[in-house]
Amino acid sequence: MAACLPCAAVAAPWPCTAPWADLSLRAEHSRWQEHDDLGRRLVRERGTMPVAAAAIATRCADLDLSLELEQARGRRHYDGQASTGAALQTHSSITHDRIAVVARLPLAPGWAAGLRLGHQRLARDIADAGTVLGYPERFRLWQLAAGVRHTRALGSSRQVSMEAWWGGGPSGSVDVALPFADPARLPLGRSRLWRLDLRLGPRDGDTPAPGWQWHGLASLADQRLAAGAPQALTRDGRLVGGATQPRSALTTLQLGAALTHRF
Repeated sequence: MAACLPCAAVAAPWPCTAPWADLSLRAEHSRWQEHDDLGRRLVRERGTMPVAAAAIATRCADLDLSLELEQARGRRHYDGQASTGAALQTHSSITHDRIAVVARLPLAPGWAAGLRLGHQRLARDIADAGTVLGYPERFRLWQLAAGVRHTRALGSSRQVSMEAWWGGGPSGSVDVALPFADPARLPLGRSRLWRLDLRLGPRDGDTPAPGWQWHGLASLADQRLAAGAPQALTRDGRLVGGATQPRSALTTLQLGAALTHRF
């Protein structure tokens, strides 16, 4: 998909710059929590995992366009409850894929406003804990966010960019395969998000020179999912109960470095 963006830029009816690519490695500390309708915590997961990300971007007229891809993969410690209410500790294997199309428009020197359309897929495999069987979950959701970016020079050769995003999305879904029931798709509630990004690197000139550049990165994000609607569960076509995805929250802190190449 990334290779299509420069092709589209060349074919666009307005002038576009040569594209630039961005590759980054980061460490992400994430916390996942679930609460019932009374506010009682049902699950808490915490863990640190590596993140690989890539982006390709161009500027058409005054509009900055980019396609961004990201994957976090690792484990989180799981602290929750069994169906009997007894305390339960195990771990979850996590694969979190994010893809976003981003457009930014300069407003004044050092300032820009933007829109971000993103899609997420979260694979969460809860491991067995003794006689209690684990199960897989597969989340999918879309989100749209509006943002503002401010860039400041740090001396003659460095700059820092600070960006804030706010938004949310409609109801997504989670596919679950509980040990006692047929695979089912549960609806999620609406989502809300905010995100703060910080980027430190070489100062952009009027015509950035081609070649490689290093940047430092930091990002703090928080997502909230409302509880979903109840869904019937069956086994071999017979009703065996019901399930609801509870109110959930995911908070992530990323630190890392990016290598950018301008063509």
